[in-house]
Amino acid sequence: MLPDFNDRPTGRRFAVEGEVVLNFDDTVPREIRGQFLDFGRDGFRVIHSYVGLVSGQSVYYHHVLAKGTAKVVWNRIIGEMVETGFIIIGE
Repeated sequence: MLPDFNDRPTGRRFAVEGEVVLNFDDTVPREIRGQFLDFGRDGFRVIHSYVGLVSGQSVYYHHVLAKGTAKVVWNRIIGEMVETGFIIIGE
């Protein structure tokens, strides 16, 4: 399924380094640790190793510079890693 283009983040992105923690409820609460790739006013990208995130899924994210809730827009599997694009839905 292709992402809804209305959900795609727009605007300028800035490179951000450091660990980001993603929390969400699957059948049990889960925590994923990944690395920020970039961050913008309305979205961000993270690289991590969890293949179970799906488009439309909501997560709580926490980084030293930002925290809030976001929705998964897309995933791209690159070898053993997953790159995920998120749109921010709340702070």
